[in-house]
Amino acid sequence: MNIEEILKSKEGWFKTTFRGYKPADVDYFFQEVSRYCHGLIEEKKRLEEELTVCGNRAGLIRGAGAAAVEIRARAEAEAQCIQEKAKIYLEQLPPDAGQKTRRAFQAKCLFETLGAHRKKLRAAAQELKEGQAYCREQETYIHAALIKAERIAAQTVLGAEEERKKILDIAAQEAEEIILGARKNSLEIIREAEQYKQQVEDLLYKHKRDGEKLLNKLSGYIESQLNSLKDIFFQDFKDSLDGLCRNYTAISKPDTGVDPASEGPSPSTR
Repeated sequence: MNIEEILKSKEGWFKTTFRGYKPADVDYFFQEVSRYCHGLIEEKKRLEEELTVCGNRAGLIRGAGAAAVEIRARAEAEAQCIQEKAKIYLEQLPPDAGQKTRRAFQAKCLFETLGAHRKKLRAAAQELKEGQAYCREQETYIHAALIKAERIAAQTVLGAEEERKKILDIAAQEAEEIILGARKNSLEIIREAEQYKQQVEDLLYKHKRDGEKLLNKLSGYIESQLNSLKDIFFQDFKDSLDGLCRNYTAISKPDTGVDPASEGPSPSTR
């Protein structure tokens, strides 16, 4: 994604973040940010062109390794300086300052920091120009080290490009976090998580309590049904058992071989 696409994607969020300011001021501030970013891109291209010209000079090629190390160290120091200054600016801000004041103060501090960084980049470009003059004086060494110089130059340009890209990525990341206020407050996130956790625990406790009540009701209902079934079962079992006993008593009487009807009246009836 190039710088145009990045700025276009962030324009709406930028204006939403600075809601409350005058629209003209917001548009002007956004245009200033865009212009400054384009200035950094043009500065990068110009330094690349100057580095390419210097790479064709024998003197710069002979000291390309040391120059690359020095530029890399300087770039790392500048990136660290930006982060430290941004941290100091944020610590200087009063704790009771409003969100709009904080964002405006962050933007002002970032512009000051990036402005100093741009001046140092220009100073580095001036040093490269001075190196060009030295290269012209050392052109007699070109023919002897041409093949080796081309290989070293290619490696140096590639390394410098990677380092510049890292610096621009870090600066863009810091600008997005500080100017647009994209960094979230960890305490608010933790507090929201605790509130959500408490809500979940309350909901689980309520469901558990309702479940226990329902389980108790269901247990009582099942127990009453079992008791009813038990009473019915034992009553049926008792009736069946009594019937079996009567049948067994009738079957177990001895058989005399005389029909009770032919014996006549019993002595008790005579």
